Parts: sequence; structure tokens; C-alpha cells
Amino acid sequence: MLIVSIGRARWLLLTYRLPPHPSRLRLAVWRRLKRSGAVLLDSSVWILPFDARNQETFEWLAEEIEEAGGRAWGWTAESLETGQDQVVLGRFRREMGNRYALLVAAARQLVRTARRDDSNPLRLRRALRQLGTLQRTLRLENRRDYFGSPGRQLAESAIAEARRQVERLARSATSPPKR
Repeated sequence: MLIVSIGRARWLLLTYRLPPHPSRLRLAVWRRLKRSGAVLLDSSVWILPFDARNQETFEWLAEEIEEAGGRAWGWTAESLETGQDQVVLGRFRREMGNRYALLVAAARQLVRTARRDDSNPLRLRRALRQLGTLQRTLRLENRRDYFGSPGRQLAESAIAEARRQVERLARSATSPPKR
């Protein structure tokens, strides 16, 4: 989903408190926030662009936090000046850029590993399955890329190129030797 409009942006904010134990609750909430594409604005204030899906995500999460004995507060907000929106946009793009960079690095590493194991069909099939996982991860990241991070195209290209190279190696490994 791509949300690009910057005049005055509308935002969803979520802050929460959890009981200190068990610590797995904190980790579960943090993972859900990261999975939604939320960015930590300050201390314990998480932010997402305003839309119905993101609002539902924060509402469900707030409900789960309260069911676990915590407290959650959510707001819709509009920044007082567009400069603040630009700072938040920069954070979203940086976070996504980092996520895309990890995908690029993983795709390149898969190709290096496949080249090392180019005569082993089992390992090449495993590399193809791992590429499938990278492609699914890329699709998930694309849904969280609300503001069109420049790293997106590089990640898409790196994964597509890795697939071409590993498929070529797999075909070579399974084809009969030439005389």
C-alpha cells in the first residue's frame, strides 16, 4: 500500500504500558508494531499514517494490550507544521530502506552460496525455496512501504536477479553432462 500525499498528513499514534512480567508480552507487542510498519516516534509513541486498516491494527493491538493487563492509548493527529511531517516521512523511508537493504543482502548472499554449491541439486533447491521466502517477505515489506522508499526497486531487482541466477545454476546441475 502506498500512501503519498503531503500537505498536512493525518497520523495514528499509539502509546502503551505493559506489566513488567512476563517480558514476552513486550516482545510480542513490539513485533506486532514492527510488522504493521509502525515507526517509534519518541520514547513509547508509535506512529502510522492514518487509514482504516492501520486504525484497525492499532485498535486490535490496544485491546490485546489491555487484555494482558496493560494500558494503551490511541489518537489520530495532524502535525502543527509540515516540517514535522517531513521528519516523520524521513523516518518511515529510512526504516523501509533498512528493511529493503537486508533483503538485498540476503539475495546476494543466496547467490554466493548457490555458486559455491552449484553442483549440489539439493542445496540449489533449498536456495530456490529460500528465494521464495525472500519474495514473500518483499511483498510484505511492500505493503508496509507507505511512502515509497527508494530501496524498494533495488530489493525487487536484487531478488529477481538472484532467482534468475539460482534457476540457471539449478538447470545446469540437473542437466546431463555434455560429451
